[in-house]
This record gives sequence, structure tokens and C-alpha cells, in this order.
Amino acid sequence: TMDSLFSSLDQLNTVDFPAAGILSKASCDLYRIILIKEQKTWTEAQSYCREKYKDLATVQSDEDRAKLKEAANAVNFKSVAWIGFYRVFWHWSYQNTPISYVMWGSGDPNIPDTDEACVVVQTSGWRDRLKKQTNIQFIKFILTELIHTTKK
Repeated sequence: TMDSLFSSLDQLNTVDFPAAGILSKASCDLYRIILIKEQKTWTEAQSYCREKYKDLATVQSDEDRAKLKEAANAVNFKSVAWIGFYRVFWHWSYQNTPISYVMWGSGDPNIPDTDEACVVVQTSGWRDRLKKQTNIQFIKFILTELIHTTKK
């Protein structure tokens, strides 16, 4: 059941956002956002999320971004976190979804053409980083999403 699934999540090193529902109009999926308190490279984070949840988070509209920001503010999240946006022609990790929305911070993206670029999210916007970058000094959470229901 969903209750037992969510109970098992509490045993992990996670923080569940109180504003749990983000409805993506593009896919009609309802996502639950979970912060993982582990420091990983983007590739490690993606593997972890795919193994234990669904994938790294996607943000496909201003509405999604606003709900994500509201949820982050509710838990006083002030750091940066990986999301599932990366470049081999910029797209989302989850099902290789094409991009329909971006929220770059000033000056980004700024890494020259490479398939090693991926994205972190922070309050000032999205920033491109290299996949191998661990950012131990300031990454505190990995942002993931869990699909727990699909709207019919």
C-alpha cells in the first residue's frame, strides 16, 4: 500500500516536502518531492533515484517551479540540489523527456558543449555543472521525485 511505502521512506535519510503534490500538466502525473540528504555526483544521484524511487526531479512549468520553491521554503532549504535536467541536447532524465521549460540563473548555461553537463537548482535559478562534480562543500540534498499516483 502507499502508506507502507511512505512509512518505509521515513527510515531513509530523507526529508519529505510538506507541499507534496506537484501536478505536471505535461504528463498528468502527480509527483511527490523528496530531498535525499546525501552528497553524490549527478550520475550517482540518478542511479540512486532510479533504484529507490523513479528518477531525478523534473520541473516542466512555472507552476511546478512555484510549488517546488514553496515546498523548499517550507523546510528552509537554502542549498543546491541536482535535478534530472542534462545535456545531450538538453532534456530530462526521466523517460528522456524533451524540455518544454527552463529557469536558468543569470549567466547560465555556461559550460561549453559537452554531454557531461547537468543542472542543479537553487533559489536564484538553475545552474549547469559537470556530472562528476560532487560539490561537497555546499550540496546537502539530492532532489528526487516519486510518482505515487497517475491522474486518469
